[in-house]
Amino acid sequence: MKKISSGLSILTCVVMLAGCVNRDYKQWKESSSNDTTEWLTDSRVTHIPFKNIDNKIVIPITLNEGKELGFALDTGAAASALLESHQTTDLNLTSQGKITISGSGNGEGSKGSFIHNVDIGTGDIVLKNKTIITATLANTPFFESLDEVFFDGVLGYDLFNFLVVEINHDRSLITLYENDEFENISHDRLNNGWVKVPLEISGGTIYVQSKVLLKGQNLPLELKFLLDTGSNGVISLSPSAHDKIELPEEQYTSESRGFNGIYETQKGLVSYVDIGGFQVKELVGTFTDVGVAPSERNSGIHGAIGMGLFSKFNVIFNYQSGYMLIKPNNTFGAPITAGRSGLGTLIHKDGYIVKTTDEKLTERQPNLRVSDIILSFNNEPATPENRAKFSELLSSQADSVNICWMRESERYCEDLELMDRL
Repeated sequence: MKKISSGLSILTCVVMLAGCVNRDYKQWKESSSNDTTEWLTDSRVTHIPFKNIDNKIVIPITLNEGKELGFALDTGAAASALLESHQTTDLNLTSQGKITISGSGNGEGSKGSFIHNVDIGTGDIVLKNKTIITATLANTPFFESLDEVFFDGVLGYDLFNFLVVEINHDRSLITLYENDEFENISHDRLNNGWVKVPLEISGGTIYVQSKVLLKGQNLPLELKFLLDTGSNGVISLSPSAHDKIELPEEQYTSESRGFNGIYETQKGLVSYVDIGGFQVKELVGTFTDVGVAPSERNSGIHGAIGMGLFSKFNVIFNYQSGYMLIKPNNTFGAPITAGRSGLGTLIHKDGYIVKTTDEKLTERQPNLRVSDIILSFNNEPATPENRAKFSELLSSQADSVNICWMRESERYCEDLELMDRL
């Protein structure tokens, strides 16, 4: 079976081709190193509602006091970035220079440029005079048309480096604290079920130690992972990074997308993943040697943990003090199961666009084809907000899911038969 997923984090690797690029790079580095946070109130705490769309934490932001945009919070992003979308095509922002944007995949990376002197506003703060990266649609391999772009950019190290960031999935709420303000209440959190987990922060991204028990093994492995809130994946494991990371006997083929292109992976069951003493059991992992950026490979990094797993925790990131606090949220007990449909889709402005179908699905549902647009499932509209519900149904023990889809002007409705893959 092929299933499609996307890892949308930005791990930047700069190509210095001319003197102007050196100047742009220097300005970006200075921007990311300087705390230019401006508070609009005296409280030094601000609350921001977010939308969870396909395991992306999307918050409202403005650039230079312009119209509201939706940016995804991304701990895997060394730089904040503006994407080309329906919302951003008319922004009056000037870009210059060149940069290679590197991420998961086998390709050479995508091309981008710099936008300097940008004020990023969200809640009651403004991040002043920041340099961000911009990438056109042609340089964003995980989207093939503007109709598939469902967020307008990513907010990464610029935010996390100077503020304490709390993500509460139970309340769909982000809280930003000035560091000193949070220290006044941090002890109360530790007395209420939160656990402190050390973080390694390097190159604008964060890493965490975790214990992983693989199928067929008796002892867990102590592994180091990129912690990536910009990825909707569960856990990615690199067999070449550790001699005990072995492909499980039962597996199926999946397709993922990153800034270095589209690539195939293998999916298989993992007995448990332990983060901070909390075990998530019997989950589906991805096995690939290209699940992180080329710069991360062969560097002691054993893979990546994405929001398919990490969204089970409420979390408080404190980069300045080198730790995070985590606490299981209301979804912690829900299983992470394998897809049973053979169908790979991505969000589209009109529903969910079909990107892949495996051979068995094609035999069972010959009317469903690549590029069709799914409009509804079990009488639920195929909206971005319903994406998680759709994915859960395709992984459930139901016999089938009723879907309706459109191809050109023709509308179809059928029961999509589900079958075990593992």
